[in-house]
Amino acid sequence: SEALDVSAQSVSRWELGICYPDIELLPAIANYFGVTLDELVGMDRIRGEDRRAEIFRTAQEYERRGEWNLAIAFLREALKTHPGDDGILTELALALSMTEDRKDRADAIAISEKVLSRSTNQKLRSTAMANLCFLYKAAGQYEKAVALGKTLPHIWESREMLMPDLVADDERGGQVSRSLDIAAQVLHDVISGEKIRFRWAINRKRMCPARRWRHFLMSMNGKNVKMAGEKSCHFILPGIL
Repeated sequence: SEALDVSAQSVSRWELGICYPDIELLPAIANYFGVTLDELVGMDRIRGEDRRAEIFRTAQEYERRGEWNLAIAFLREALKTHPGDDGILTELALALSMTEDRKDRADAIAISEKVLSRSTNQKLRSTAMANLCFLYKAAGQYEKAVALGKTLPHIWESREMLMPDLVADDERGGQVSRSLDIAAQVLHDVISGEKIRFRWAINRKRMCPARRWRHFLMSMNGKNVKMAGEKSCHFILPGIL
């Protein structure tokens, strides 16, 4: 307070967040603490968040086009300026898991396990856990895949099941449509056994939810499909089409 020629009560009110210093005092406060004005008002943090968002957009564009090696190289380079960033590490693990290279998948396992060991971000943890289940299976570590899979939430606790009952009445229809859209994607993947999540994600943007459901049901209706355990079942939904 003495250095800025203000009362101790004023400084106390700033520290408690009750009010803020006069804008004319900001250069003096920055000089006192030996920081820039941008650092003082948090602009460096805001610019850092913008840069992270751009990193994810670029990496996901590579992934959307199936250019996994470019996505991997780009994310590894990004980690040089954002070392230890769990979000970028998780995105890197996802890209690594999509290649056929055993070393890449081993790296993806190590990265995902590292994120799980330290991250408290629930979304990142859920993504890492889901990816790890399939990585363990691909590596022949079936017991670890099943054990980890059993720790994931069941469908009744999922966002897609809960959100339609949480939003306002006038938003419920749109939320139900989005939930059905995601369910169609998941059912298609499970029944067909194909790794088409990225191709499906691209194609589904071209159709309204009702048409996506019809497209999915028509593609699967009347087909014999392999389910878990190599058992065949006849998929038919009479009356729906």
